[in-house]
Amino acid sequence: MIQAALQSQLVGTQDVAALIESRVYPHKLPQGVAFPAITYSLDQDSLTPLLDGSVSSLREALALVDCWAKTYIEAVVVADTVVETLLGVVAAGGEMGDTDPVQIVDSVRQERRFELFEDDTLLYRVSLQFAIAYYP
Repeated sequence: MIQAALQSQLVGTQDVAALIESRVYPHKLPQGVAFPAITYSLDQDSLTPLLDGSVSSLREALALVDCWAKTYIEAVVVADTVVETLLGVVAAGGEMGDTDPVQIVDSVRQERRFELFEDDTLLYRVSLQFAIAYYP
């Protein structure tokens, strides 16, 4: 499951863990969480059609990763570390996370990045989207 592999990769990577400890959550931040923290979700998880009408075993997920912090610089540092970590998965052998079985990833591309200040929470957020091609 790509969601579990993504969470495991973020929590289990030393550079990311040094910044956020284990504060990686699906969809939303829990009440009273310490910062910085990360939330993630899938925008899409699609099959790849082939020319002969069949479907490839390769899937592509659009993963949204939001990096939250009390300061702008801290949010940017966490986001830069997340980008480096996820883009480095393929170069490190294509295994994402420590799930059982390990998730095999064919490619990771950063699709977009934007920076926000959330007036209601007074938090800075760097929102990242990645296209992750993987074999289920």
